[in-house]
Amino acid sequence: MTAQNGHHPIELVGEVRAVTLNDDADGGGVCRFRLDDGATIEVNFSAEHQARIAVALRDRQAQRIKITGLGDFAPDGQLLRVSRLDTQMPAWFPSYATTPAAPGSAREFIKEWIEFGQSIPEEELAKFPTDFGENMDHYLYGSPKRSEE
Repeated sequence: MTAQNGHHPIELVGEVRAVTLNDDADGGGVCRFRLDDGATIEVNFSAEHQARIAVALRDRQAQRIKITGLGDFAPDGQLLRVSRLDTQMPAWFPSYATTPAAPGSAREFIKEWIEFGQSIPEEELAKFPTDFGENMDHYLYGSPKRSEE
């Protein structure tokens, strides 16, 4: 992907490879994103995307996702980093969004579930505990957190 020097809109598909969370109260962080050509770039993300980035890596070493945002480009047109992450979704999402699903099928259920997830306001997603996957029993049933066991 090439563009002129400066900030430009981007749309990329690749894998989240590693995440570094910011220690400050603002949250967010940086993740490493590997493109299909093998190049790796940094993606800066805000606290509002932190839970979604964590879900992308929850059970896997790497997860393919599609991202949009703003990219920083070098004078030669090389993408240096994603300076602002706007959206992210599973890389397979477009096929579900454009392919009709039979009523009652698993595909219809997945499509509806994704649409529901995208309807949740960002300010509500920001309230979601970042350790929910690890401490789900605590949040659902009041069990001690794993870090407290």
